[in-house]
Amino acid sequence: MFLKKIFVKGFKGINELNADFSLSSALIGENGWGKSSFLRLFRKVFSSSGKIAFSREDFNSACSCADPKDGTRGIQIEFQFCEQFFGEVAKSAALQKFNKYWQRGTDDLLYIHLRITSCLDGDKAVSDCGFVSGGAYDTGDSDLFYSFVHLVPVLVIKDNRMSELPSAEVQTKAGEKWRKDLIRLSERLLVEDEGRLSKKEADEALSAIDYIMTSFFGELKLSRRYKYRSYRDIASKPVSLGDFSSLRKYVNDASSKSWRIVLTIIAGMVLKTKSHINFSHEVYPILLIEDPESRLYPNFLILFMSIILKLPTQKILTTNSSDVLTCMNLSEIKRISHDGRGLKSSSINEINFSSDEIRRLSYHVRMTRPSSFFARVWLLVEGETEIWLILKLSEILGFSLIGEGIRLIDFAQCGITPLVKAADQLRLGWFVLADGDEAGRHYQSKVIDLIGDRGRADEHITVLPSLDIEHFLYENGFEQVFRRESGIGTSQNYSENKIIELAIHHKSKPGLALSVVEFAERNGGKTIPELFQNIFYRLVSMAKTRG
Repeated sequence: MFLKKIFVKGFKGINELNADFSLSSALIGENGWGKSSFLRLFRKVFSSSGKIAFSREDFNSACSCADPKDGTRGIQIEFQFCEQFFGEVAKSAALQKFNKYWQRGTDDLLYIHLRITSCLDGDKAVSDCGFVSGGAYDTGDSDLFYSFVHLVPVLVIKDNRMSELPSAEVQTKAGEKWRKDLIRLSERLLVEDEGRLSKKEADEALSAIDYIMTSFFGELKLSRRYKYRSYRDIASKPVSLGDFSSLRKYVNDASSKSWRIVLTIIAGMVLKTKSHINFSHEVYPILLIEDPESRLYPNFLILFMSIILKLPTQKILTTNSSDVLTCMNLSEIKRISHDGRGLKSSSINEINFSSDEIRRLSYHVRMTRPSSFFARVWLLVEGETEIWLILKLSEILGFSLIGEGIRLIDFAQCGITPLVKAADQLRLGWFVLADGDEAGRHYQSKVIDLIGDRGRADEHITVLPSLDIEHFLYENGFEQVFRRESGIGTSQNYSENKIIELAIHHKSKPGLALSVVEFAERNGGKTIPELFQNIFYRLVSMAKTRG
């Protein structure tokens, strides 16, 4: 069983949030989407040994309360859990206790729906909790509700610089001193560049990790048979390590310095959470990890992620790291953005992409331009020349496309179709700049097909009124640059095509682009063609509507 969906309204910094999850999910979003409130919510609901209790500080100021029994205002939280595989509930005595609330979905899997509501009555929070079944909100059996909640222990691994909510101490057979020593060691490794680790410290750390794996994940066995991945699976996840048939054995066999350091850091982070949870019974834990990149060198970060993603439990991460995203399957990247009413997660449905499209997306975006997933708008151009021109000419006019969340991606090798489909599914804006040749007209037809009846093609593509970018620049104020770089003087009578051909031969297309930028910098923004200026204004406007 795993958490499939969550709806949050009115809790702390979250006005309204809808999010979907996979067994592993990486949440990305701009500052202010409510990440801290999101993490606190899980701690409050699933990590408490007692009843869920809200205070006045938990209520979002924008969600004023009506009738405490209403629940449509104040705090409203809904969780939907789903079977991992068909028949999971039938095989679990613990899950069968909730048989009357399980409902079969269109995918033939069973789902269960929990709801929590709370409103302020003066300074006191009045709360209800229960199951939703057949549209009815049943709050009559709180004991059954909490017995379900206690099946979902949450372990939160946060940046060690952040304060933790109070909870019970970890009880270990090695005692409190052992726990503090390991936490101190992991914190030292996080702040020291050298990452020194003596043999004694390494041995003690590995013993600690072995204990942690036994205590927290002892009954959650990994498959002992390696599952060979398909072409599609390999393309969807650019960075991954081999299978661990036994994580404990792997931990004990770890020999390299880097692995020992990373494993020690993981052990310290786990203990730092001060969790009192015992994972050895029939439970369905969720591992929440906040910004793992905040204290880890990139090399260590990849090792850290490789281990974390192998743990046989649901993982939900928040991150601003493109390195973290390359460790995730494409569909596991969840982008949080505004949808007009509130915040909503968007992700790529891989069913809508061919295996070849998945491969091209992984290489041309995830591996070579992974920061594009953090953008607001994608500008799709044909090659390196356009990237240099657009970025630098926009700067001359005072635009900061990168700062506005606009990323440039060359589509010639990847193709327009997978990029546009990915942008649409991630709720990103997109715009295409194409040459005026036959290929450019083909791209225009492709854009029209992709948009369908959702809008106007000219809002998403500009086709140059010239054969290509070089001819457009030559015909719009930069003939002098081409003549200079071709070695042909102004008095010599050569055709436009010949001058452009010689200039490219002497300088290369990207080199010519930089010569054009140099000329524009010396002569001011008035030299920049109006068509480019209009594109810049359109891109920035598009980005601001998604901010």
